[in-house]
Amino acid sequence: LLTGREIPAEEAEQLGFVNQVVEDGSALSAAREYARLLCTNSPSSIQLTLELINEKIDVNDPAEAAKFEAKTFDKLITTHDFYEGPKAFAQKRLPKWKAG
Repeated sequence: LLTGREIPAEEAEQLGFVNQVVEDGSALSAAREYARLLCTNSPSSIQLTLELINEKIDVNDPAEAAKFEAKTFDKLITTHDFYEGPKAFAQKRLPKWKAG
């Protein structure tokens, strides 16, 4: 990236710069499918996972990172979704997530 060299899509995918390379003209349908997949998951889990990822980037101390992770988990267990997922699985039904 720092060299300014153009990186072909396939190489960018191999390097982890992009999640998926799709055929010309199918980017919108691939993005919609990715969004649909995300929407099947708990909004609370997604939000807290993103917070954890973004915060841990700046944490160089493993003990501090572990503390932040524990705080994030403490937030998660107070959500409806934390209990809804296993309950829905046990009842063989789709979960009914609640935002936030």
